[in-house]
Amino acid sequence: MGDQIRSTWEIVLEKLEKIGKADPEELKLENLKESAFKACAKFLNEPTSSWEDTVGKFLSQVEPKYKRQAMKFIIEVLLKNIVLPKLETQLANSERAIAGLSYLFKGIPEMSKLIKQTEALIKDYHAQRKALYEELKKRYSSELSALEQALSNNLGVEVRVSVEQHPQFQEEWRKISEYIDREAEKQLEYLKQIFQKVVS
Repeated sequence: MGDQIRSTWEIVLEKLEKIGKADPEELKLENLKESAFKACAKFLNEPTSSWEDTVGKFLSQVEPKYKRQAMKFIIEVLLKNIVLPKLETQLANSERAIAGLSYLFKGIPEMSKLIKQTEALIKDYHAQRKALYEELKKRYSSELSALEQALSNNLGVEVRVSVEQHPQFQEEWRKISEYIDREAEKQLEYLKQIFQKVVS
């Protein structure tokens, strides 16, 4: 699908060039953006790809007057890939994007501190979410075991009630989840805005 999108994109650029509506500077920036996105995608999606061989190589080929714009494009991609991780795969993807920020701002102590705050937020959120889920599950399990026992005794057959499928469990988890998501999202957006301001 990436090839189809790329091909379509190339066709659009060619048509714009032919029509003469896109000035050379706009085309240069669009090509720069596409190259930045590709380099970041390779770094983020291929764990064996190093920063130096992907984004670092791309940056080394960018003309000095376009470096700042290239950095903006790279930061845009990296920040989009830092999300509140509800799944292990999302945690790994966010950590890889944070590693990209570390490479990009290597040697800048103020940015290193901001990167560590972002990493801590992501990891703490993931751990807290997991712990709260398990705690709620444990609480409901003990409550439901009495219900299972009573039903089993009354019906004469073993009855199992799935804690995670129980409507009250789901409703309570939804409320807890929404609250921690809302609070963490505010913090994450604040940190992302700081990164964006650095290169604006």
